[in-house]
Amino acid sequence: MLINNEKKILNFIKFTPPLFVILTYLFMIIILYYEHRINLNNEVLKVKENFIKIKKEEVKNQVKMVERYILNSKGEIQEEELKKKVISEIKKFEYQKDRYIFIIDYNSNVLIHANKKILNKNIFKESSSEKIKNETREIIALAKKGGGFLTYSQFIKPSTKEFVDKTSYILGLNDWKWFIGTGFYHDNVNKAIKDKTESLEIYYKQQLLQGITIAIFSFFIMLLFSFYFSKMVKQKFNNYKKEINRNIQEKDEYTKLLNQQSKMASIGEMIGNIAHQWRQPLTVVSMSANSMKADIDLDEIKIDSFTRDIREIITQTEYLSNTIEDFRNFFSNSNEITKFNLAKVIEKTLSLIDVQFKRHDIEIIVNIENTDVVGIYNEFIQVLINILNNSKDAFEQTNFKANKLIFINLEVNSHITLTIKDNAGGIEESIINKVLEPYITTKHQSQGTGIGLYMTNEIITKHMNGEIFVDNVVYKYKNIEYQGASFTIKLPLLV
Repeated sequence: MLINNEKKILNFIKFTPPLFVILTYLFMIIILYYEHRINLNNEVLKVKENFIKIKKEEVKNQVKMVERYILNSKGEIQEEELKKKVISEIKKFEYQKDRYIFIIDYNSNVLIHANKKILNKNIFKESSSEKIKNETREIIALAKKGGGFLTYSQFIKPSTKEFVDKTSYILGLNDWKWFIGTGFYHDNVNKAIKDKTESLEIYYKQQLLQGITIAIFSFFIMLLFSFYFSKMVKQKFNNYKKEINRNIQEKDEYTKLLNQQSKMASIGEMIGNIAHQWRQPLTVVSMSANSMKADIDLDEIKIDSFTRDIREIITQTEYLSNTIEDFRNFFSNSNEITKFNLAKVIEKTLSLIDVQFKRHDIEIIVNIENTDVVGIYNEFIQVLINILNNSKDAFEQTNFKANKLIFINLEVNSHITLTIKDNAGGIEESIINKVLEPYITTKHQSQGTGIGLYMTNEIITKHMNGEIFVDNVVYKYKNIEYQGASFTIKLPLLV
């Protein structure tokens, strides 16, 4: 599995830089192409807008020229004569093909128009097209408001007799009830725009080809560089892997040494526990043996009394044997990973330390559920003893006089949560975030090595795939507020 992962990493190192270069330049070319299209479309739009703007100015100026002629001539001759003169003069104008000045009155009588068939006729009466009538009504309404630009849809072009779009400028002469207008056909504008667009496309294609050529040239340079870079990174990775393997080996040896030191640190207390747990049974055995000896010396052997003493000696020696077996199992170096019951391992741990904690008047309150975990049985006992001893030492260090309480709670939901908290006042804030590191101790330097909690963290995280957290907490128990350290162990559920 590890070899396969290394192969994946090496392949990643080998192929990622070239692939990155290829994708980057492919992305650049796509961006270049779309930027070219966007710029071209923007230029075409500007060209179209400019053409339309220029054409609108041209037709507006022609109509305004007629307006200025009328305004300048007013007062010199009679109105009816002026109207005839205006019509006569406009007829003399020379216009471009398909662009002309037309004059129609508000009753839709055509006074001047390029189409001779409708000249001097009424559009509403003569035309059978509702569309033309509606357009005429729209033009008249615009003229009465003073005028402006109007675009016709599918307007008949005189030179081709085809329907095309046309934009006209309309000027209303309300005192004469005339409107004057001229315009331009969009197919002429579209042809000019098309010619300009084609020249723009040729220019932008040249720019695009030039950009792509530069991109391809730089791509090959970067590709060669990426191969060199990946080779160099691969060599660095191999060197780093060798260094990591050496460090892991050294760390494993270091961890084993710390583990052994942690075990040795526990031996003194365990021997003390053995002595305390053996004291009462040995006293009972001694008293029973003395009683039996006295009966023999006095030649007053009573079978019932003698049998009772022997039975008591056998019972106490079995207890001693079981006790030493429990401690022997704790000190064994078994590294076998097994499934074990948390409730039972907590019960076993408490039996190992019960005498010591009672001697210090420490009450351990347990609230646990039956659930199984996977790990090294003895190591987890060591974890529990390390945390519980940390609380015991905290009580001793602070010379705690009130009720000494330790709570062990076990909850099972999406994961297994084991919480061990005391009411010894908590850990100094300056070191609480470091207590799981090696050689950081919560005790006076003369009393602690700082190994126990570090090994606790190593066992939980490395051997049981769990997490451990340390906090100072404030809580209530039986309506009394307490403050102390809380160790929270999170372990995965068994599937």
